[in-house]
Amino acid sequence: MSPEKAQLQYLERYAEPEIHALEGLDIRRYAHCLVIPAHREPPESLIQVWPHADPGLLMIVVVNSWDSTDRISQLMLQNLTREPAQQSGHLHYIHGSARPDLIIVDRCLPGRLIPRRQGVGLARKIGADVALALICSGAIESPLI
Repeated sequence: MSPEKAQLQYLERYAEPEIHALEGLDIRRYAHCLVIPAHREPPESLIQVWPHADPGLLMIVVVNSWDSTDRISQLMLQNLTREPAQQSGHLHYIHGSARPDLIIVDRCLPGRLIPRRQGVGLARKIGADVALALICSGAIESPLI
């Protein structure tokens, strides 16, 4: 089986449902991507990464929590999605601003919480599945996540 066929088969069988929301977004083309699972992170922690990002980078940030009262993660989501964005499901796509282009996955608001025992592992998987779907569609050139 070719690597491309194996990737598509993985996406069909095992990927998290967030990949289907990508169909509702008009994603630009990027050289590479970076997946960041963010749980109870102050917004400033992510902002520190931005000056080091090159224009060909798409950041996929999975803001996640298992606790519906987690105000820190909710504040990060609110700060990240303050600018106008394309939205599909619980994905927000922000591009063309003063910061790097972002896909923000909301897994911190009630109804979208990550099960407590799955935590950062599931957040990483969601981000990696979104990245792989974008790689397979040609939106991200590099096969490295």
